[in-house]
Amino acid sequence: MFKTWARYLNAFNKKYPDDKTDMIKSLLLYYTDDTLSQVLITAKQVPSTEKMATNLQLSLLNKWARDKNPPAEVSKLLNVGSSDTLMKTYAKKYDWALKNVVDDNIEVLENLTKETWLKYLGDFDKKKRDASSTIAELTARYGDESLARMIEESKDNAGLLERAVHVLQTSQIKGWMDSKNSVDDVFNLLKLNDKGNMRLDNPLLKRTLQLFIIRFNKENPSAQTSIIETLRRNYGDEILSKILISGKGVRKTQATASSWQTKLLDKWLEAGTQPSVVFKWLQLKSSALDNTERQVYETYAMKFKTKYPAGRLE
Repeated sequence: MFKTWARYLNAFNKKYPDDKTDMIKSLLLYYTDDTLSQVLITAKQVPSTEKMATNLQLSLLNKWARDKNPPAEVSKLLNVGSSDTLMKTYAKKYDWALKNVVDDNIEVLENLTKETWLKYLGDFDKKKRDASSTIAELTARYGDESLARMIEESKDNAGLLERAVHVLQTSQIKGWMDSKNSVDDVFNLLKLNDKGNMRLDNPLLKRTLQLFIIRFNKENPSAQTSIIETLRRNYGDEILSKILISGKGVRKTQATASSWQTKLLDKWLEAGTQPSVVFKWLQLKSSALDNTERQVYETYAMKFKTKYPAGRLE
C-alpha cells in the first residue's frame, strides 16, 4: 500500500510542483492520528514495509512535534511508556519544537507573552488537544501560579477563544482535585502568601482560588470552607483586615472588599471577638476621627453589646 501511495505522490508532485504535499499529510486526509499510528506500528513488523513504515513513523513524530502534541498524548497514540526509545526521541523533538520557531514563524511559549499565549490557545482550540495532558505539560514547564495567571489574564482578551480558556482552567482545577490538594494547598501553589500577590485585584485570589473552593466544596460536603475562612487561616485576622481596608480604597475592588469585610466581621462576632481587639484590627488606634472605619467599628460594638449583653471574658 505504502509503495503504491509513494509512487502516486511522486507523480503528483512532479505534475503540480506548486501544490506539493508529502505522504504523511496525504495519509492523514484519510486516517486519524490514532489509526495511522497503529497502521505504521503493524507495518514495521513486516520486512517488506519495515523501512518505509519506520521513516513514515518518524515523519509522523515530526508532525506531532510541530503541532506541539504533548508527550503524554503521543504516548497513548504509540501505546508505549515514556521510557520507550521512540518516546525519548519524541520528547526531544517536542522540547525542540517548543523552543524554536514553528507554525507561522511564531516563537511559541518560550517567552510567555500575551500574544504567544493567545496564539497557543488558538492552536489548542483548533486541534482539539487533550486538556489534561496539555495542562500537565504546561504546568511542568511554567508552574501552577504562572499558568493560572496566564489563563486568568487571557479571559479579557480571548474573544472567540473563550471556550479554550474555560476548558484549560477547568482542567487545571480538576488536576488539583485529582492530586488531592486541599484549599490551602492550592492557596500556596498560587503563591498567594507572596507579598506582591496579597491584593484583592489579583485574579488568582479573586477568581481562581474561589473557583477551586466551589469545586472542592462540591466534592467534599463534610469539609466545606469559604474564601473568608481560607484567608483567615493563611493571613490571620489582622493582616486580612488590613488587606480589606486597602481594597475599600480602590474603586475596582471596593465592592469585593466591603462584602468580604462584612463577612469577616460576622465571623468575629460569632467568635465573640472583643470590640477592643476589633478596634486594633481596623487600624483605628492612631487614625483620624473622620476615618470611615470608625463607623464600621461602632456598628460592630453595637452588635456585640446586643449579642453579649453581659459581656464576654477577655
